[in-house]
Amino acid sequence: MTDLKPLIARLAAADRQVSGIESPSDLVALKAVLARIRSDGANYVAAMDAFGTGLVLPASPKPAVLIDLTGMARITNLDGDYALALVEPGVTFRQLGAEIARRQLPLSIDSTIHPDISVAAATLSRQFGYTPYGDRVLMQCGAEVVLPGGDVVRLGMGAVPNSRTWQMFKHNFGPYLDGLFTQSDMGLVTQLGLWLAPAAPELRPLRVEIDSIAAADQLIGALRPLRIANVVAHTIALTTAAFDRASFGARGSDKLQLTTALVGLPKVLAVYAPLIARIIAGTPGARAMPDDNAPEWLARKSLLAGQALPDALPPVPFIDFAGPATSGVMARAASAFGGVATEYLLTGRTLLVRALAPADGPLLVAAAASAGFGIASQSLEFETLARAAGAKSALAQVHTRLRDALHA
Repeated sequence: MTDLKPLIARLAAADRQVSGIESPSDLVALKAVLARIRSDGANYVAAMDAFGTGLVLPASPKPAVLIDLTGMARITNLDGDYALALVEPGVTFRQLGAEIARRQLPLSIDSTIHPDISVAAATLSRQFGYTPYGDRVLMQCGAEVVLPGGDVVRLGMGAVPNSRTWQMFKHNFGPYLDGLFTQSDMGLVTQLGLWLAPAAPELRPLRVEIDSIAAADQLIGALRPLRIANVVAHTIALTTAAFDRASFGARGSDKLQLTTALVGLPKVLAVYAPLIARIIAGTPGARAMPDDNAPEWLARKSLLAGQALPDALPPVPFIDFAGPATSGVMARAASAFGGVATEYLLTGRTLLVRALAPADGPLLVAAAASAGFGIASQSLEFETLARAAGAKSALAQVHTRLRDALHA
């Protein structure tokens, strides 16, 4: 039984009261729950894990029924040959990783820091991870969705009768609709298809200590073309000590640290590794760190290797911002986010900034916007703020019209 009391308290702090809890165990039960809620004219929110990952607040502030989807936790399909999975919303990274290990499949997963976060929730909330499959939405393939009116829709090739490529090919004839159900309350995803990464032939984790923002900017400028070209296929993370202490409970140095990995065939890495080493050595204020047993480094190496962590501190609410990874991006980011525990993720052309529990959300959003960073992810605590930031855009109006049509 999932303990939802902390989540209910967070909802209350966000001025959302819970009028009741429903815990369906399968699709039939979920449809019945939605029918009752609809007939009562009530609000609802859906939780896929105990932390409210991906939870979308209803537009109306009136009390809502909390639909607990953690009991829908079946791994419907797991294929080692094609490196894919089909999971229900309650499946966690810990559960998926354990099943891969039990079946001894040569697969890895792009896990969140906390292993008990829902795989589907992390994907649908568009969180970014650390491995070459870190763009989780890009690696999503097919889904089953219950619309507010109770209709069940299978997306992608799942809409084709007797299709055998539901988790293999993302698209179908006509408009691509999967994105409608990310960061939205236009429907409840009951099954989500995923592409998984084959186990790497060789993995070489890297950790660099950085003395200054200027050194970080120089290093990002040198590594960005290699990240875009997939020479460095992993996300390149630059992390403050405060972020690591909040996430892993430990951090030896107070300086900014860069972590990433090289992955591929040994002969390829024999060419790439010296190239990266020369870039690091040629950056004043940056130095490669030893492969030691520091707790935060052991945890990051597991995440880079595509493994769920065995344990973790309770996750801290965060909000992601995205900006172009142009020259001087770290200086601009530091001016906007300097007082917040942050992790900077170089995903290629973009720098994502993950800010942990900022004390003054409106001030941070304004500072981020002035530095060229826009809100990119959802968070229960900051969702109202995020909606307000883009409420007047034409895109927001389209979202509203689609949502109203599906809820009619």
